[in-house]
Amino acid sequence: MDINVQTEILKRSSLFKNLPDYTIRNIAENTKIITFPQDTILFNEGDNGDLLYIIGSGSVTLYKNTATSKEVPVYKHQTGDYFGEIALLNETGKRTVTAKAEAKSLLFGIPGEVLMVLLQQNGTLAINLLKNVSARLDATYDQLARQDANSALPITDLDLALTDETTALPTDINEMFYDRKLECPHCGTKFTTPRVLTKHITIEKSDDDFCNYYKGLNPIYYDVAVCPQCSFAFTDETREPLGANAATGVKRVVDSLPKKDYCKIRNASQAKETFVLAIKSQTAAGSKQSLIAKLYLRLAWLHRYEGDTVNEYKFIEQAIKHYEIAFSRENFNPKQEIMLLYLVGELYARIGDPKMAINWFNRVVTHPQKQVFIGIVNRARDRWQDIRAEMKNAEG
Repeated sequence: MDINVQTEILKRSSLFKNLPDYTIRNIAENTKIITFPQDTILFNEGDNGDLLYIIGSGSVTLYKNTATSKEVPVYKHQTGDYFGEIALLNETGKRTVTAKAEAKSLLFGIPGEVLMVLLQQNGTLAINLLKNVSARLDATYDQLARQDANSALPITDLDLALTDETTALPTDINEMFYDRKLECPHCGTKFTTPRVLTKHITIEKSDDDFCNYYKGLNPIYYDVAVCPQCSFAFTDETREPLGANAATGVKRVVDSLPKKDYCKIRNASQAKETFVLAIKSQTAAGSKQSLIAKLYLRLAWLHRYEGDTVNEYKFIEQAIKHYEIAFSRENFNPKQEIMLLYLVGELYARIGDPKMAINWFNRVVTHPQKQVFIGIVNRARDRWQDIRAEMKNAEG
């Protein structure tokens, strides 16, 4: 197969999302092209695994063996999907499912040793893979929550994702959510709040500042939990009980907040209200500036979805302000630091400050650890060059 054709096919996979063409071409040069006739077993549960598979054409179904040796289909992969990563990442190296070609299929196989080198060299690829594994784990938890204990699937099998029912939306919107049990970090009230089931989350596209656009339900609406008793708002990152000093400051704030029930399906307006509550609550609690910045950024995204540029930019400016304070007060590991440097540069570019954007992108491309996280560094370099070119064109 022509290498250019192979590269174009690989570009369609979510695994290689946001990777530059030359990186994907390099990956294509290190893949094995394999064809399987219809109804062929690619590998069996328990086999040793040494390849990550990407479907160029056709379809592959994954099966799990039950206690009675019955094979139960757990996921159907189509063109562009990938599978087999678990055996390459776990300690045993064993396949956790059986894979069968349901139609004549053309697959690209990436050897395990090649994948490990690529993951070490490319942060974007590692993030894409991590997101996929995380989504499958979440999906398994969702399945477990919806089954009784006798029929639950083992949660250690990360290759178990969703069944074919993922392609069909339920008629009752309530079936697209599950209730998450939480305890308020401020007053200790136990309550449940809705979250979108992973199988109903579909990303259509993403902006350069990592803002995702969703088909159907938007999970960002439910990032913030609000206590129905005291109105303290928090996220998964701020679930720990408050200390005495923080509790005192929080009490003064939440006592003045309106009491409203957010433990239900939300619309866009209610979602924005929860982020405002979270900003007030977490500011009073003395949370990290990077977390406050993250809340402001997501609030900006909610306004972006509605085309409200004025409020979007207002909250982006607040996000930038708090990220800049965070850099002076907080310690980040190299990966976090590079990602946030890039993000702040992108936010400056979005609000129309190219000079500041270039300054922050330059901090990425000159970072001491730039060779370790080459993916995001190349992305920052591309944006730096694009903005420089735009500035020169504007100057005449």
